[in-house]
Amino acid sequence: MVYMNADNDLDASAIADFREMAKVAYSSEVKVAVQLDRLNTNNTDTEWGETRRFLMRKNLMPTRSAAWKGFDAEQNMGDLKTLVEFTTWAKKEFPAERYMLVIWNHGDGWRLHGMSPSLRRRQRFIAQAKSPLPKQRTGALKLPSGLLEQETLEPHYRTISEDVTNQDRLYVREVQDALESVFKDGESLELLGFDACLMQMLEVGYAMRKVAKVMVASEELEPNSGWNYSGWLQRLVEKPDVNGKVVGGLLVNSYASTYGQSQPDTTLSATNLTEMETLATAVSALGDELAANLDNSWKHIAKARHGCNIYGRRYHGIDLHRFASLIAKAPLAPSLRARAATVFKLTEVVVINNYAGQARRGRFGSRGLALYFPANRKAYDGDKFKDAYKDENDDYPVQFVKDHRWDNFLHAFFRYV
Repeated sequence: MVYMNADNDLDASAIADFREMAKVAYSSEVKVAVQLDRLNTNNTDTEWGETRRFLMRKNLMPTRSAAWKGFDAEQNMGDLKTLVEFTTWAKKEFPAERYMLVIWNHGDGWRLHGMSPSLRRRQRFIAQAKSPLPKQRTGALKLPSGLLEQETLEPHYRTISEDVTNQDRLYVREVQDALESVFKDGESLELLGFDACLMQMLEVGYAMRKVAKVMVASEELEPNSGWNYSGWLQRLVEKPDVNGKVVGGLLVNSYASTYGQSQPDTTLSATNLTEMETLATAVSALGDELAANLDNSWKHIAKARHGCNIYGRRYHGIDLHRFASLIAKAPLAPSLRARAATVFKLTEVVVINNYAGQARRGRFGSRGLALYFPANRKAYDGDKFKDAYKDENDDYPVQFVKDHRWDNFLHAFFRYV
């Protein structure tokens, strides 16, 4: 199932990825159902702006005439009901032993802070002038008029699937709630993929732990071209009985082959969501131990945090494995170092397969899973929507924040730095 929202500035990229899927020689054992929403003012068979569904086959064209019959209305791809309806329809029409869902669109990190639309474009231009890069799948949604005074494109909470026509987007909490309503009573996705930026975070994986076994996503920004669908899909068709861990490995290896030489600042990883609860509990325990040692050790903790580069240039996500490794090696209490060692060892268990380009190693770490960690109080206060990372927030609540205590450590840490 490919939930392909190109009702934004990614229309051309969606068509390119659609054509990659159409290169595959499908068999009766693998079905790929696509829901494609476009942003287009033309009204022809090839250029259209509504939402269409397709059952992929070799050489299929992304045209109205080739689309699934009886489904041709504009859909709000930023509404959880739309995601529920698509996945429910795909399951009913094409029942399978294993299900995989890809949510294709722009993705945001935990939140991006303090950047107006014009500044974002400007910074992207400057960065490209220094080191040419393809456009990346950062968020780019025009907000409703009631929010324009904020002068920002940034979402209130971590989001994906920005629909310009309907001025909406999917919060991660909505994705969680939608999929938990479809995959329940012991049923789950074999693999959940985010072909979008910055979605491979502990917070996201924890939210999806009940609806999928494996999650594939990137710690870093993705190029607009995203995943290369033809290669790994063809291999899946040739071996349709493989599980999510194997498909996750195929995806990560394909991404490495596509960008490893040309785009060294890219990442992609596959994580085992069945172990995410254990890791989240260990991170919470690490947070407790860090908080308990702040009086004597806050400078060493701050040094470890500053040894981790952030993803997306202005986001607050750092690589969890790298931070835990630095804490485990620091001159800190043995109990604290032991907690950190447990976290980085569990991270290695959770991450099934990982790719990181040369430019995202070193201080980035990029071992496959990120975590929200502003460097200091100033950085946290600069996040306009920081209240989402508080226990008392009930507006699209973040499950990891509600269930665990990493946020409590952060707020204690910010009293020192």
